[in-house]
Amino acid sequence: MRTIPVLLLSGLACSACALPPIAIETDEAIVHASPQHADAARESVEIVRCYLPVIERALGAGCERPVIYLLDGELEGPAIGVFLDGDRTIRIGTEALSELRSTLVHELVHFGALTTRWKSLPNGLQEGLAYWLELELVELRGKLQASIEAPAAELRREVSSPTFAPSVDDGIESHRRSAALWVIARLGPGRLDELVARAELEGVATVPVEWIEAALPVPLDERAELPSLMELLYYDAHGALVRADVGSLSSAWKTPPPPGTVRVEVRALDLPTYDGPQAMWVGMSVRMPAVR
Repeated sequence: MRTIPVLLLSGLACSACALPPIAIETDEAIVHASPQHADAARESVEIVRCYLPVIERALGAGCERPVIYLLDGELEGPAIGVFLDGDRTIRIGTEALSELRSTLVHELVHFGALTTRWKSLPNGLQEGLAYWLELELVELRGKLQASIEAPAAELRREVSSPTFAPSVDDGIESHRRSAALWVIARLGPGRLDELVARAELEGVATVPVEWIEAALPVPLDERAELPSLMELLYYDAHGALVRADVGSLSSAWKTPPPPGTVRVEVRALDLPTYDGPQAMWVGMSVRMPAVR
C-alpha cells in the first residue's frame, strides 16, 4: 500500500528543509534537486514530458511550465507530495522518490487544474480529480476497469462542499478519498466540464454543492465505474487527421466531432507500463479487461 499525496492551498513552506538549487531546466519543466537526487530530477522531467500533455488534453486546458522541488527530507505532516498554490510549485519529499511517478502525476493534476479554469472545483473534488487521473494514467491505463462503492449521502455532500478541509485522521481521510473518487467517477468528464464551464460563465469562484448534487445521475447508491480514458482520433474524407483528443468513450459520443470528420478511431493511450505499489481504496474493485 502506498501513501497518498495531497493538495495544499497554502503558500507557506511545507518543509523545514532548505530548498535545493536548479538541477535541470528544460522546455517541459524546471526541477530543483540536490546532486544526490540527479537521477530523480531527470526522471521528473520525463514524467512531465509524458504525462502533462495527456492531463492537459483530458482537462481541455493548457498550463504553464511546472516548477518542481525534490526535497532533502520529508514534508511536514503526512503528505509525501504537495502542490503549493501560493508560489505555484510542486514539492516532493524524499519518502516519495521511491514512488515518484504516481506522486508527481497526482501533483501535476493539481497543477493543471488549479492554474486553469478547473480551479473552481471545490477542494474535496480537486482531490477526487487527482486521484482518478493518477489511477487511470499510471495504474489502470485504460486496460483495467475499476469501480467504487457509493458513499453515504452526508459524506458525499461533505467532499463536494466548498468548506471541505482535510482531516488528520487517516481512517476518516480514506473514506473521504473514496467518496471524492465516487463523485468524480459518477459525474464523469462531460458533467465535470459543464460544471466548471458554468462557474466560469457565471463568475462563481467555487462550484456550489447544490450544482454538484443536481448534476449527479440517479440512483445515488450504485457503484460508480471510473471512466477509462482513450485517445480519440478524428479523420476527414481524405484520411487526414482533423483533431486528436483524450477523453472517455461516453463523452466522445456526446460531443459533436470536428467539422469534416468522417471517421473516428479510438485507441488506448500510449503510456508506460507500471509495476509499482498499488493504491488501496475503501470500496474499490478492479477487473480486467476494461470496458470498451
